[in-house]
Amino acid sequence: MSSRKTTSVWMPLYIGDYLRDTMHLRREEHGSYLLLIMAYWNNQGPLSDDDEYLSGIARVELPEWTQTVRKRLAPFFVTEAGLWTHNRIEVEIARAKGTQTARKAAAKAGNDAKALKRLANGSQTEPPASANGNARGSQNPPHSPSPSQMQEREREPNPPERHFPEVERPDADEVKVYAGMIGLADWKALDWFDEMQGCGWLDFHRREIVDWKAVLRRVKVKWESDGRPTSPPGPRVSAPQGSSTGSPQGRPVLTRWIIQKDIDLINARIVEIKKERDYVKSPELKAECTEKIKKLRADEEKLKAEFDAAKE
Repeated sequence: MSSRKTTSVWMPLYIGDYLRDTMHLRREEHGSYLLLIMAYWNNQGPLSDDDEYLSGIARVELPEWTQTVRKRLAPFFVTEAGLWTHNRIEVEIARAKGTQTARKAAAKAGNDAKALKRLANGSQTEPPASANGNARGSQNPPHSPSPSQMQEREREPNPPERHFPEVERPDADEVKVYAGMIGLADWKALDWFDEMQGCGWLDFHRREIVDWKAVLRRVKVKWESDGRPTSPPGPRVSAPQGSSTGSPQGRPVLTRWIIQKDIDLINARIVEIKKERDYVKSPELKAECTEKIKKLRADEEKLKAEFDAAKE
């Protein structure tokens, strides 16, 4: 089976990334864009920059394609040299082919090891020779398969090749960006990333991590249940002076300390959204990021008011 066919059996679609980048598309444009990227994946490479060809894939009439839909979908691709190239899909194609090559090599190595083990076991269990020099049971040697039996075996279908979904392994920057999107502290996200790198992206049961984003969301839940610490655990540090929860006089100080930590988290989140706003190209997505920043600023002002009230 060719690598092109096996790679084309499935296509990774990261729902969060897709929705984030396509929020500005209309319903029909979503369908056209999905058809284009599926055709790209099936083709295992760029699409020809031919309006009639592209409009056919997108299921759009040629006039509507040239006047409207092309302008809306072209920014997702790099259009040059007569081709529509999708950078993200190119990365996924290369990653899928690399995964296939590694799995085939591992399967071959496993089969070779089994064959050697069978040979070794066969030589160890060979029946000892009898007194007359013949092996025990040699008077009844095994029969060779008849021609009809051999033909029957040849007609038996080979077991279908199994295809496994690709396991995505992010880098540290991808982990930090996604942690900022879900509100997880950078130090906690990078601590988890280092742990995964060290254990080969396996969980506690030695199973390979299939969806790292889902695992990171679970890390966030645990982090929040621990009180949203702002740094890794270390030597015990005494609370701020006068912050003893048993003393009524100390409670306002502790309250201000907690509020300040929440303000710091909001500021960190604002920094991440600003980075995301600089990264995206769509005006609609930039506006969405700006709106998020405004809401966070409003929350920050409320916390500052609570902070000032706690002083009184």
